[in-house]
Amino acid sequence: MLSEILGRIFKDEAVCFVMITREEALGLLKRENVPEHIVRHCFLVNRIANYLADELVEMGVNADIDLVDVASLLHDVGRIKGTTNHQDIGADMLDELEEHDVAKVVRIHGVKKFDKALSIEEKIVNYADKRTKYDEIYSLDDKLDDGIERYPLEFKEIIERVRPKLKKFEDEVFGIIGEDKRGLESLKK
Repeated sequence: MLSEILGRIFKDEAVCFVMITREEALGLLKRENVPEHIVRHCFLVNRIANYLADELVEMGVNADIDLVDVASLLHDVGRIKGTTNHQDIGADMLDELEEHDVAKVVRIHGVKKFDKALSIEEKIVNYADKRTKYDEIYSLDDKLDDGIERYPLEFKEIIERVRPKLKKFEDEVFGIIGEDKRGLESLKK
């Protein structure tokens, strides 16, 4: 299905699929009737993720900017079918569309999964999501503390287990792109 839309590129008898474009990702959000408040959140996560990826690439870090762009836009597409396991729901939708690379990033964006071995793209999207609540930018600690306050039984242990890893990634990123950018002030409205 998606291969008809995106086409195939043949090289050395291997078939490669072109990744979904930003415009197609936006179209998918619309076709799936993702509620406006979730779309606003996805746009903010996208702005943060793109900003971080662009800054890191500019400083010599190897990251797939297009993958970060599309995956951050679609990271919550699975919320149309509920909040529980929305990462897996969204990733399964994308796998059905043969968007396996995007699906992998979407599947791993939950706080529970930050302690896995992640690619730089997965870390960027996961971290960008942890810097937002709805459509506002928060500090990492404030967002994690909010998660503990709202879901103490479900997430307290998980958040405390992954907090040091998220903080380490945050320190690494802003150590590369500049401490003055940690507040993401340029992205706030």
